[in-house]
Amino acid sequence: MLAKPLFRRHEALYCAQYRELKERSLTADAFLPGTPGTLHRRNGTGYAYCYRVFYPVPGIQAETLVGRADDRAAVAAMGQRMTDAAWAARQVAALRKAGFQVADKRMARLLVELHNLAAFSAGLLVVGELAIQAWLNELGVTPRSGRRAASSVTCLQLGAQPAFLDLPIAPQLPFVPVDDGSAIGTGLAGLDTLRVWLGFAYQNVEPTVASRGWMARAATAYDYLLEAPESAAMLAGGHCIPVLLPSAARLVWHTLFDCASAAATERAAPVRAQVLALAAALIEHDPWALLTAWEKAPATLTEPIRSLRPALVAEAAAHAELCDLLDDCLR
Repeated sequence: MLAKPLFRRHEALYCAQYRELKERSLTADAFLPGTPGTLHRRNGTGYAYCYRVFYPVPGIQAETLVGRADDRAAVAAMGQRMTDAAWAARQVAALRKAGFQVADKRMARLLVELHNLAAFSAGLLVVGELAIQAWLNELGVTPRSGRRAASSVTCLQLGAQPAFLDLPIAPQLPFVPVDDGSAIGTGLAGLDTLRVWLGFAYQNVEPTVASRGWMARAATAYDYLLEAPESAAMLAGGHCIPVLLPSAARLVWHTLFDCASAAATERAAPVRAQVLALAAALIEHDPWALLTAWEKAPATLTEPIRSLRPALVAEAAAHAELCDLLDDCLR
């Protein structure tokens, strides 16, 4: 029986649509949170005012003041932003139907908040499953098997260098402590099922450190993972949000390291399927990236992965070049 390929390519038309959406998102300033919304006029004491009414997350309605109804410039500017947001939402919906990875509206609410704070441009990275899925979108592929949609991810994993804590933006991050031990905190009040895991590239410190009223954790080999990040985008809700990601090759090896540590858990299998799909697509896109990243990886990361060699080679059987690379690197 022939082995099945780990990924399938998106049609060129959808890849072009994604690239256009991404390019337009890179030139945008602050994003409107939630749905594009509608403009409502209300009469006040002596003046009429205009409000944007929208849903920041499903089932919760909110509104923001635009300005006086006779302030034509403010009303027109908001109308244009809402039109742009509606266009982006239509593109994201079409890409979701085509098989692109799209995070849910709750995750979008948090990612938009971080973008509007300029957290990503200040050095905060999206890591973990969402980073894998963002790279799959960037490379124009989707996993054929073991696929876990971005919409099912309930924990936003982030990473940063320790110097990030000294930046003025650090106390503005919208994280609050939680007591369940599953992650650091909720992204925003009311999103009880959304968790954030924030890892830092600390060395020679305790695994958990307190900072700014929320918890941050030192993470194994994060200094390796976070070196030389790249600009990309994350599809979430109705938004295409510019983010910062680890290099795809380093993300592959670090994720396999995590899978080796969690080999007996149910979580490891679908994540491993995703990251192998990313590795197979990446080796076709850049044949040397994975090997170069492996050669720069510390032994604390590479040694645990070697135990996965038989399983990884078997799972990658349909991709000869990837099998050869795994066989050589993991000896």
